[in-house]
Amino acid sequence: SLCAFNTETLSSTTYYQWPRSSPVKSPKIFFVVTTAIQNVTTPKGETNYQHRRSQYERGISSLINATQFFWSRTKDALWPYHIILVENNGPRRTFLDDFVQNNSPLSTIYTYNNRAHNTKSYGLKELLDVHACIQHYQMQPDDLIVKMTGRYFLDKYSTNFMEQVVEVARQPWPP
Repeated sequence: SLCAFNTETLSSTTYYQWPRSSPVKSPKIFFVVTTAIQNVTTPKGETNYQHRRSQYERGISSLINATQFFWSRTKDALWPYHIILVENNGPRRTFLDDFVQNNSPLSTIYTYNNRAHNTKSYGLKELLDVHACIQHYQMQPDDLIVKMTGRYFLDKYSTNFMEQVVEVARQPWPP
């Protein structure tokens, strides 16, 4: 199923974002892809970085391929979209930046939400990441936000999913 919410429903709070980029020019569909590259440390002090990196590379690549495939073959190409990769373990250079250099329209935002909030609620941390994107990219109330977890794989030929996204974007807000 597809979940969407209006950008007016969240309160105004400021979060640190880096690097600061210029706002995206009037897109209507935002794919917000949440990541936490270094999320777990074992009792021996080991991380699962390589495994998570592999999952994120596959998942993010699949979204890029699916959006490019759908938008290149449909009359809905008039609906602009933007993919935002959100990493919530603080600003630093990561492999996510390589996606930005090689693909458009795509950008990366870094937050401290995974470290700054003393909670085990991943949902809350991801909601704060989405909120940071709303502020940073100056999203408007009629923009559609599709929140996706970066480790999930989307088949390149997932036109049904993309058709659902465009259909939701066509709906007037509020419903």
